[in-house]
Amino acid sequence: MPTVFFKKIFLLIIDIKRWLTFAMLLSLCISGVSQNYLPKNYDCNSDSCVVNKILDNYRSLAQYNPDSAIQTLKYCLSFSRKNENIIGEINSLRLFADAYSLLSKYDTALFVLEEATRLALKANDLKGMAMIYNLRGNIFLDKGSFNSSIRCYQKALEISDKIKYEDGIVKAYANLGVTNYLVGNYDKAIDFYNLAIPRLEVRKDSNTLAIVHSNLSTFYQLVGDYDMAIYVCKKSLSYLKETNNLGKATTYVNLGRNYSELFKHEKAIEYYKTALKLSMESGNIRNMITCYNNIGTAYVGMNQFDKGIENLQKGLDMAIEHEMSSDVAQLKFFLAKAYLDNGLITEATILAEESSRIADSLKITELMFNNYSLLANLYERINDYELCNDVLKKHIEINQEVQDEYYHHELSVMEAKYKVNIKEQHIKMLRQDSLHKQQLVLNQNKELKWKKSEANYLIIGGLLLFLGLLLIAYFLLQYKKVNKYIIAQKDRVELQNKIIETKNRDITDSIKYAERIQKTILPAKYKLREYLPNSFVFYRPKDFVAGDFYWLEKNESSVLFAVADCTGHGVPGAIVSVVCHNALNRSVRQYGLTAPNQILDMTKSIVVDEFSKNEDVRDGMDIALCSISGNNLHFSGANNPLWIVRKGTLISYKPDKQPVGKYELNNPFTNHEIELQKNDMIYIFSDGFADQFGGEKGKKYMAGKFKKFLISIYKLSPQKQKEALEKEFKKWKGNEEQIDDVCIIGLRR
Repeated sequence: MPTVFFKKIFLLIIDIKRWLTFAMLLSLCISGVSQNYLPKNYDCNSDSCVVNKILDNYRSLAQYNPDSAIQTLKYCLSFSRKNENIIGEINSLRLFADAYSLLSKYDTALFVLEEATRLALKANDLKGMAMIYNLRGNIFLDKGSFNSSIRCYQKALEISDKIKYEDGIVKAYANLGVTNYLVGNYDKAIDFYNLAIPRLEVRKDSNTLAIVHSNLSTFYQLVGDYDMAIYVCKKSLSYLKETNNLGKATTYVNLGRNYSELFKHEKAIEYYKTALKLSMESGNIRNMITCYNNIGTAYVGMNQFDKGIENLQKGLDMAIEHEMSSDVAQLKFFLAKAYLDNGLITEATILAEESSRIADSLKITELMFNNYSLLANLYERINDYELCNDVLKKHIEINQEVQDEYYHHELSVMEAKYKVNIKEQHIKMLRQDSLHKQQLVLNQNKELKWKKSEANYLIIGGLLLFLGLLLIAYFLLQYKKVNKYIIAQKDRVELQNKIIETKNRDITDSIKYAERIQKTILPAKYKLREYLPNSFVFYRPKDFVAGDFYWLEKNESSVLFAVADCTGHGVPGAIVSVVCHNALNRSVRQYGLTAPNQILDMTKSIVVDEFSKNEDVRDGMDIALCSISGNNLHFSGANNPLWIVRKGTLISYKPDKQPVGKYELNNPFTNHEIELQKNDMIYIFSDGFADQFGGEKGKKYMAGKFKKFLISIYKLSPQKQKEALEKEFKKWKGNEEQIDDVCIIGLRR
């Protein structure tokens, strides 16, 4: 009882503290408001009318004077509370959240929306709830939390549909379309946009219809349906007003691109030139550069190199004049390709090198990737194999980065296909079983009829010999039919076995392909040799694909390396490993983190967000992560330790007892700083080796035995240690099944 009492007191204190914080936030917003924020010449007879006029004033101010707009909201909130206008209060808070979002204060915006949600629920304001959820989705989208964003939009759609709130429905469909496009679900994006269009047509919202059709054409282009993309582009043009040159120019560019993809270059050039004319009339430099680029590449596609180079050069000159570095890099790349196709190797090489330098400095990943490939081709042609090898290495490295997210998607697809194949196989087997049972019933009925006929014939058999002979003939005929049935059943069984064998082979092939994909995320052998020259990796998955993986990254000051053990093994474990691998890469490459504990904190945040769409999913990973520079080693671990064997003594550095994933406690990870000594042997590992059953009594190997074995071999060279570990594992396992993935990294200083 006392425990329950104190728990309630604690929760009450937290709740009071929360609302005091919110009250303080609002007091800051409301204090010092003394101006009249109503528009001039207003005519209102009610508090609600006053609030609406103030909010209209906010919307007009927000576009060009954000500070005045926020002051207007402060007054409106104060006025609504004073007059107990709860709907006005809800709308004021919602727009406050929108304002904070525009200022990139996302957490504050979400906090304010919590209060708006509470009031909307109190007032049963379902329209307000729909608007709140759409706005919440926008905030999560700006934060990059796509799964959370989608859940909010779906909730907004559900509420809007319930109360027949058309504006809320259309906004939810459009928002879901954009979000699915951003995460690469192009088919879903198309579906949501097509759901929004009929409702917009009923409302005769031409401007929004033009934008939606323009976006929709991009989606169709991405899935390769260029004919449909062209049709939708033309629909977009029909909704655009005569004065909207910018919108029409953009749509004509999209039309040209689609015709280019269909190799109809002449038609593409026609649309590009129309877009160029409109861009010149509106003075849009960016669009003009794009048009020159597209016209030039289209001419090159037609082998009209002089016209192609002429237009590309115009675009390049304009980009240089207006200091648009990314466009300069892009155009130099296309010019280099045009010169190469025209046989001008020297000119092409100079331009490609210049483009590559700019792309590298701006970190334009796709252009970096394309330039490395082009330069490798050019260096090979001039027989400079050393430079060719250098850019090929860069090409491989950037290819790894480009495909990290793609691998996750592909593995997910394979897992889905695997489940579908199993389900289909099961259904077919059930269907065959049902048909077999039906056939047995028919056979039994036939047998009963036959026996009845036989009895009748026997009764009169002595009198009618002819009829007896007929009976014999009938018996022989039935016997042949039974034989045919048995043969047919045998054929069916053999066919079913072949179908099952084929399905199993297809499933195995899919999993083997997943294995090849997963292997590509592992560090290349040359990287291991270069970054960790005196080391070994012992990696033995339980299945074709694994939940364990090892990771390697280099920055300006240190080398990062890790061994990770993800939830599960096989295909599910592999899928989780790709998510976690990508999260590690993002923490280092995107956020620029170098300290192991900070990397794990960020990785945990990314992983939790990736799996947040299902509250029951608690997937993640255990990991030992190290950063080494000279004799300085930094370590941070999630359930997995670091062991150092020094002069025959094993020193253990304990990890934090929490995974990189959803967990009850959310403490920051600890950083261990270690000064290494000469000949120290560093070990990081998953639990697969120690957990393996085997030996004479079929017991686990255990951590203690694993420690003793490492101490016994630590003086050997890294390669000899790896061989010793392989031999020991094989010996201990014997005829037992391998129960988990095994991964060990050893490094000598």
